[in-house]
Amino acid sequence: MPRPDVARLVQDAELQDLYNIAVQNKFASLGALPHDAEESWTSFSHVIHSSAEEVIGPARRVRKPWLATDTIAILEEEAKAKLQNNTVERKRLQGVFKARAKHDREVFLNNLCDELETDIGQNRLGPAFKAIRLLSGKRKEVTGTTFHKSDG
Repeated sequence: MPRPDVARLVQDAELQDLYNIAVQNKFASLGALPHDAEESWTSFSHVIHSSAEEVIGPARRVRKPWLATDTIAILEEEAKAKLQNNTVERKRLQGVFKARAKHDREVFLNNLCDELETDIGQNRLGPAFKAIRLLSGKRKEVTGTTFHKSDG
């Protein structure tokens, strides 16, 4: 099973309520847990995972974390318009997407800078350096070190 989209669950209060209700309903229908610890864990784990799969859905790979879900939905609508050869709608959606993406990126960067200032003020350097790396756009490249023999 793919991993559930926990970030979406944390951000969306309505989704949290739906997930809680789904888990409660599944536990109510489960009845008494078996006395064996392994069987109990298996049934408990199945309830949690199946509820997450049904309600939350799988996590998507986030290439641009600043894009909001409604902005991504506009991008998907634009793709549908492209498939239907509707150039007028596609051009309109491109403009809407550009404006929203610009706004989303600005909000994301402002929030990141605020968190950075807070982390530095509280002397939490780990999250601060992570935010600085994210802001600078530099990626850590892992390269193997080449060893050369001394004789040639």
